[in-house]
Order: sequence, then C-alpha cells, then structure tokens
Amino acid sequence: MSHARVAIALAVLLVTGCSSKGHAAATPPVTPPALAAASMPTPAPALTPPGTGGDWYRPRFDAIAFRSPAEGWAVVLGRSKGGMAVVHTIDGGAHWSSPSAVTSSWAGAYSVEIRFADRLHGWVFGRDLYATRDGGQSWQRERNVDPFASDVEPAGGSVWMIDECGSTGAACADSPRLYASTIGESTWTLVATRLLKPNQLHMIRLSREEVIIWSPVSELRTRDGGRSWASMPLPCPGWEGADPGALATLDGKVQWVVCGSQPGAGSQVKTAYISDDSGLSWSYRAGGWDHPAGDLSEGGYVYQLALASPANAFLALQRGGLLRSVDVGRTWRPTPVADEAGAGVHDPWFVDAYHGWVADTDGLWRTVDGGATWKLVAASPEPS
Repeated sequence: MSHARVAIALAVLLVTGCSSKGHAAATPPVTPPALAAASMPTPAPALTPPGTGGDWYRPRFDAIAFRSPAEGWAVVLGRSKGGMAVVHTIDGGAHWSSPSAVTSSWAGAYSVEIRFADRLHGWVFGRDLYATRDGGQSWQRERNVDPFASDVEPAGGSVWMIDECGSTGAACADSPRLYASTIGESTWTLVATRLLKPNQLHMIRLSREEVIIWSPVSELRTRDGGRSWASMPLPCPGWEGADPGALATLDGKVQWVVCGSQPGAGSQVKTAYISDDSGLSWSYRAGGWDHPAGDLSEGGYVYQLALASPANAFLALQRGGLLRSVDVGRTWRPTPVADEAGAGVHDPWFVDAYHGWVADTDGLWRTVDGGATWKLVAASPEPS
C-alpha cells in the first residue's frame, strides 16, 4: 500500500474470506517465521546530492514500500525544495543503503508514494511519475505520459495508473484518466476516462483483470480489465469533494469502511461499517455521533487503513497514532505507535499476517507478530 491531507476523510477496508471479512473471531497467537535477508543487487554507491551534502538530505521516511519480510524501499525528500531519493533495505528496515537520486526538481507541495511489483520494477509518484528497472539504483521519468499520478498499482504483470490531471482547461476535460502498462515497459495505454470526479482517487488491484477504484461517495469495479464497470455507493453520504483517505483489501468481497466527519482541532467523529456482499449493502460496526461504541476515538483524522489478516486491521491517523482492531472492526485500541510529535502516522504496510511496518516522525516501526508488539527499528533512513 505512500502525505498531507486536511479534509473529510474516508477509509475503506476490504477484508477477505467467507466468514471473514465480516465476523471472524480475534486472530489466535502464532509463531512468525524467521526473518531472512533478501538476495538483491549490490546497493548503489553513495551520492553527492544537489545542494550542500547533508543539508539536502532530510533523514525521514516520507514513503515506504515492502515486498517481503526483509526487503523494502523508502522515499526521502530533501530539506530544500526539489530533492528526492530512494533508499533500500534487505534486513526489514534496520539498515539502509546509500540514497539513489530520483529527481532534483520534485514539487515539494505534493505528497509522494512508492510501489514495487518485484525486486527490480518500481515507481515513485504523487505528481510526476518515475520508474526504476534495476531495483531502485536508477530512476527515469516516464515520458510516454505526463500525468498527475494519484495512484499506481501493479498486479499480474501489468501496472495501472490514475491520472487526475494537475492543470486546468481543455487538457483536463476528460480527467481522470486511467492508464495501463506492461511491467518493464515504458509505454502507457489509455484504459478509460472520466470514471469518477477527480478527488485523490485510489485503486486496488485484486488481479490483472479485477480492479477497484473509489472516491468518498462511491466505488467502481471491473472484472474484465476495464472493458466494463459496476458502480456501488459507499455509506458516507454527501461527501463529494472530500479526501478519500485509504482503502485495503485481501479479496475484494467483504468490505470495511471508516467514515470521518468534518475534522477540526485534532478531532473527528469516525464511524465503521461492514459489507459482506461486495459493497451492495452496509451494516454499522463502531463509532459515530449517536453510538460512540468500540473506542473508535475522536482524536486524530482518518487517513489510511491496512489489513494484516481477515480479523486484524490497522487505522493510521493524521494528528494521531495507529489504532488496531482484532475483532473485525468491533473495537479499536491504540498501539505503541502514537507519534507524540502530533504529525500523525502513515503507510501501514503488511506483506503477510505477521510482518508489517508504519512510519511516523520518530522513524520506522516494525512488527513481526501481526501487530501485537511494535519496535522502532530505524530512527532515520540514513545509510548504515
């Protein structure tokens, strides 16, 4: 699953399984597999970044992506406007390579995210789109398209991108646009236009053919690679123009939604719902104005949601910490990842039921037991 958003937010959790995503009991204790180092190309040599040495390099995890319990990447933005680099780990985030430059002209006002399809092919995006075909050692801007990329997701040998068009006028008349490319190639093909109104749209790739795109008020699903689409409303009415937050799924059948009211002064009323019929109908789970059940606290703003297993979910908050539910959304409890600086947490990321990460201003946190415990494994992405 890469960030500053101040708006009404919606987070959608799609959980798997027949019993599942809906009414499974809490996940029993398990013994996680041993962590093994990845076999990867030798990290790139140290850079001489633009600017004056360390003054360019800000030691912060601005975005993260992992593909195994051992291997991952992080985006690091420069202190001065424009610099961006990627670092690489093969031991679960404890140590990081020297930075590989992505660009010296990143528009600093835009958030940034990173995705990898395999050990070689990845993308950095948030406005412009950059690609690597050597594990992050070198990066090139994708020239076949000139997008305002709000989401990029690989699956099944292809990668799809949502272009929400950052300019105005005739050039954006058919925005948002949906593009597809074969992994390893640089040619992008237009799949669809004007599916939903532009508004930081997000996407889930369930397979090469099955894709979900959603906004604050509705979601679209295709099962035939974009040739046809079905639309379903979400249970948060009247929020057109709100920031959608985040969406996660294991199989796309059973869906969880956490709605957020108008945020203010660090607080926001949150309400959780569940659908077990692919979004056709919804039932209340926790929180809300009149039914403050489940300890879905008002502190912080709904931001991102990640799924470790059918009954084990994590809600990342802006101006707040990381909440956990182990009973499929009935109750939510704070984790040790609290971000006392008040900026919030971002990029909750799980590669299996045990191994997960999340970033905040303290650094990078990791769990190896499905979120029962968390450890700060790196305070900085500086080379080590």
